[in-house]
Amino acid sequence: MNGIRRGHRWCGVAFLAAVVITSVSLAVGGPAWVVYLPLIPLAGLVLSGIVMFVGVYRSASGPRTRPVPRVHRWSAVLLVLGVLVTMVSFAVGGPEWVAYVPLLPLAGVAVSGVVMLVSPGRRAVAGARG
Repeated sequence: MNGIRRGHRWCGVAFLAAVVITSVSLAVGGPAWVVYLPLIPLAGLVLSGIVMFVGVYRSASGPRTRPVPRVHRWSAVLLVLGVLVTMVSFAVGGPEWVAYVPLLPLAGVAVSGVVMLVSPGRRAVAGARG
């Protein structure tokens, strides 16, 4: 499970880099195909996230009680549901404001992901001092 978790972290870093590259490229008038660049690491994030989500509930000990992974996990579930609601709404000609529905869970996934990415280093530094 640690290898999947490490791959999930690196997919998150690659996704962030791809979004930045896409934004800069579109701002300077780059090619239109660059908007598909973040889909590659996003697929890795989704697949590894599903494996970890299912793995937590299949383990004998059950889900962790630490709050940050729990927020990250359920924010990801809400993000997927928000994206599905948005897609269905656009398919039936719904209002445009529905496109903003996934933004709050996306913020939860992003903030909790950064906290989990930084926290192993903070614990190692704290352990070295103590």
